[in-house]
Amino acid sequence: METPLIIKLDFEDDDMFGGTDAIALVEMPAIETDFFTFKHEQFEFATYSDYPEAVKKTAERGIRLNENVSNKCATRVGKIRATQLAAGKPISEETIKRMFAYLSRAKEYYNPNDEEACGTISYLLWGGEAALKWSERKLNEIEREREMKMENEVIDSDIEKFKSLLDNISKLPASEAENVLEFFKALECQCNGGCSCNKTENKQVESFCDVSGECGNVSEYTTFSVANEDEQMIVSPVMIPNKPILRKDSNGEMFYVYFSADTIERMAHRFLISKRTDAFNLEHDSSMKLNGINLVESWVKQTEGDKSTKYGFSNLPIGTWFVQLKVQDAKLWTLIKSGIVKGLSLEGAFNQKAINAKIEDIF
Repeated sequence: METPLIIKLDFEDDDMFGGTDAIALVEMPAIETDFFTFKHEQFEFATYSDYPEAVKKTAERGIRLNENVSNKCATRVGKIRATQLAAGKPISEETIKRMFAYLSRAKEYYNPNDEEACGTISYLLWGGEAALKWSERKLNEIEREREMKMENEVIDSDIEKFKSLLDNISKLPASEAENVLEFFKALECQCNGGCSCNKTENKQVESFCDVSGECGNVSEYTTFSVANEDEQMIVSPVMIPNKPILRKDSNGEMFYVYFSADTIERMAHRFLISKRTDAFNLEHDSSMKLNGINLVESWVKQTEGDKSTKYGFSNLPIGTWFVQLKVQDAKLWTLIKSGIVKGLSLEGAFNQKAINAKIEDIF
């Protein structure tokens, strides 16, 4: 059997964009990263490589200028991004969003008359002015395409699709099912400042698989543990160290990604330092931001028998990141208690490093 590709995901401590951006409540506990964005149904990459030649040339220039100053400028992510752009590699929508956000802020530090300044070099590494203009246009284009696909659909039909996606709503009593539908409708009305969007997009998720490549039916279990019924408090693992996550590349080849215990601990710390205790959404849809849930406790398991065991997680290893969440929204609580959403899924930006090892040596 051929040894599968294994990729370790990590982030630089000095990269302001690295680490975890938000936590989603999902039907299938999963992880989404900046480098790989999957569509739920097609299980394929959503990437774009139609940026202009000027972006590639600018990135190449940034690389040359950085070499002239001994590569002292930019984070590892910036250098990786320049390599991608210079080679014309496809990038995800999430990467385009980060490109636009970074360049919009970094523009003020760009000085075309100072080719040794790190502000100038970093700006060029991300594609410079050409990339700023293209990323803004591309994001608008992607959004317009989505709106065109949904323009003839009404909210009721969208809710039905989402109900089918989540699959379990039919098991609820009629009164609770109605509450859940109202909850979805209220969430959808947040996008574009009102109900004019009338859309439910394919959600970007992937399932956890074991080292043999077998993917369990993750819809049959939940990672939530009710810590306090009256206070509507839940506990859940966010990420498990050295957990093999099976993925497919654009050619259909299988590979694994994973996080080390050290990366997970730094990730948990960054989440709090960045004050993201209310950064929650539903199914990785930023238009479905959850306002009725907050993180009240976060910890990384350091010893066997720590407090996670009293919540039923005694089988999870040292290095697992746990959170306790308080749910203020009654309809969201119904969603959780009914099992329609079953766990948490990270979204963020991470570097990748191929590991030349056998899978049994790591996992």
